[in-house]
Amino acid sequence: MNNIRLFSNKISQNISNIETENHSQTLFSVSNGNIGIRSSFFSDIYNSKPGIFLSKLYDNTIGVSSEIVNLNNESEIEVIVDNRIIDISSYIVSDSFKREIDYETNTLFMICSIKDKQVSFDIEIKKVVHFEIKSVILTDIILKNIEGDFKKISVNICRSLSPSNGYLGGVYPEIKVHHVTLETQEISDSSQFLKFKTLKGESIFWKIILISQSNQYKVLKEKSKWGFVIDGNNKKDIKLNIIESISTNSSEILDINDSKLEFFEHLIEQHELSWRKYRENYKLQILGNDKLNHYVNYSLNQLIQNINSQSQCQNYASRGLTSEYHSGHYFFNTEFFKLIFFTHTYPSIAKSFLEFRFLTLDKARMLAKRKGFEGAFFAEEVDYEGNSASAYEIFNIRKGNSYFENSGILKYFVTGAVAYAVNYYFLNTNDEEFMITKGVKLIYECALFAKSLFKFDNSKYKYVITNTMGADEYHYNVDNSYFVNYIMRETILYSLKYCKCMFTSEEILHMTNIVKNIYFPENYDNILQQFDGYFNLEDKTILKFDRNDRPLLEDNDFDKKE
Repeated sequence: MNNIRLFSNKISQNISNIETENHSQTLFSVSNGNIGIRSSFFSDIYNSKPGIFLSKLYDNTIGVSSEIVNLNNESEIEVIVDNRIIDISSYIVSDSFKREIDYETNTLFMICSIKDKQVSFDIEIKKVVHFEIKSVILTDIILKNIEGDFKKISVNICRSLSPSNGYLGGVYPEIKVHHVTLETQEISDSSQFLKFKTLKGESIFWKIILISQSNQYKVLKEKSKWGFVIDGNNKKDIKLNIIESISTNSSEILDINDSKLEFFEHLIEQHELSWRKYRENYKLQILGNDKLNHYVNYSLNQLIQNINSQSQCQNYASRGLTSEYHSGHYFFNTEFFKLIFFTHTYPSIAKSFLEFRFLTLDKARMLAKRKGFEGAFFAEEVDYEGNSASAYEIFNIRKGNSYFENSGILKYFVTGAVAYAVNYYFLNTNDEEFMITKGVKLIYECALFAKSLFKFDNSKYKYVITNTMGADEYHYNVDNSYFVNYIMRETILYSLKYCKCMFTSEEILHMTNIVKNIYFPENYDNILQQFDGYFNLEDKTILKFDRNDRPLLEDNDFDKKE
């Protein structure tokens, strides 16, 4: 994909067609678990999808209950030559656009060359999301090798307030949702302090400090932009550094007014030291297979950078903090995959996932009650407050029609995933305090749900679960998913192991009878049948694929894009 190369300690890319650079912005994003930034170079590049995301900044939207807010481009650069704005995206020299992430320091590098009829120069950008000070972004920008016939050159480092979120988590990027408005703006000689409001009234505080090493600058203030104007000095390099502090809590904004280069360099050094210490837990070398070694190390870097090691209660969005896809919501892959990894490498992070489930237990209880079940029904997709966020009726805004997505109301197994995660965490950490105070309660509520989910089938003389959906997301409304029946049985067994004393004798007898008499689909030649009738289904050949080689379903209007 676009000349991407993987190494054991970095990923790099040379882009020949600038109009396709958005396809891999997510791959080159960097995060500290609280702030994530996409690797967009310039916001005016065709189809670019720039973004800044805060881990707990969600807002009201259309189509789903809430979505993570995209705070727009992380750095917009305008170059003005003799009062003429250079259209940077139109004059990028072919094959000059490169970007790279260094895993050792979790630093993003981006470079390109610009050349038009009057001027030519190179731009180098280095970006860091500070690992220890979770509200801070550090940017180093250099314009060098400046050549041409001109009298004056200046650079605008600015941000715009254009709408940033694409409809339905970016599925329709051309249809924008505007989440924030600028409330106040305080300006000093070298900094700006901004306050924004979301649609539902949450405040966002944003401090920007400019450090110019050798150039004169002034504050830029326009109706829809804010930032700085830096005047060039003949054809000498233009070097500047930007410190940004962003948070929904004003007390977390970095309390500084120091515009000295030494302070910026201190922050960079502090970040690199804390990141390297954190990464020591995850260094891995696979001998004899360099390609696999590179792939695994890239995946590890993405996994560990998108979670906050300081947080005691959190979940892990499906794309971390690299994208608005899936609206920044949480899914069962946290329990089945991410928790397993962190249990063995950083147990406090694994515990923080379970703390989130415990904190949102009441929301799961309410969902179970609405659906006619006991206990806690943890939804397939939840927002940052634990509310069920699965889209049911999805409106195709292009065509004006709707289709229905059933996975949110049929994936009962997510409750089993929570019980499984509690058991796995305890067996591998022996964290008795968590188990006694919270873990047992989680398993108890999950077991109540499982117990009420199983129904006795007189024709089979077994307990069954009908009208459900397994981990295979292509089959809806199936009966007796092997996976669902199995994990819900395990959930009941966990409860009889850890919290038997919380049930009445009648409940224990009933649950014991369930686990002994659960129906599973018939197997053939030791191959498990996914659900009733699966082996009788007609084989079909997938004929259409999207650009990522994923199959497109003919009966799913959502996949039919103009």
